[in-house]
Amino acid sequence: MSDLVPELEDDFGDDVVESLLPVEEDTLDPAEEFDALSTALEETPDVDDLVIPEEEPPLGRSWAFDFETGRFRAASSVTAHGPLATHGLRTLETWIEKCLRTDRGAHPVHSANFGVANPFEMIGQPVMSGLPDDYDERIRTALTMHPHIADIRRFKAEVDPNDDVVLVSFMVVLMDDTALPFETKLGTL
Repeated sequence: MSDLVPELEDDFGDDVVESLLPVEEDTLDPAEEFDALSTALEETPDVDDLVIPEEEPPLGRSWAFDFETGRFRAASSVTAHGPLATHGLRTLETWIEKCLRTDRGAHPVHSANFGVANPFEMIGQPVMSGLPDDYDERIRTALTMHPHIADIRRFKAEVDPNDDVVLVSFMVVLMDDTALPFETKLGTL
């Protein structure tokens, strides 16, 4: 061994040098190696048997938007400038509001499933015609595409002829069974 690594042997000795070198293993003949690999593969679980839990993405953050004025909310502090940020459930509330006000498939920046199908079809119609029969189902379909929203319960929508808006309220049930009350005024009739 002293022929292979003479400079290490001088500093550390034979025992240290041998501990650093890889151990020579007995080589298998090809048939034994094939049998060993076959046995190892049989012990590997089938991919269909594996259950890999999917983690929900975080609720994240966004900018605070005032849907009544159509503007971002600005910081009112001397030290903070620009739009206010939202985090967690407030970000989810903003996402819900935006989803309710977006016609499904109308904007290429969103996925094809984002928004409510024909959310403004009642605009311009006489107040007496009311809301479409499937309005609550359209909203449920649009909102439950979010990975954190499990269901929409206690849905209530009514036309307010005095303000020319649709008042919408419901309970958002999250995947962790948290209930989040939500209400808004949508559009003018």
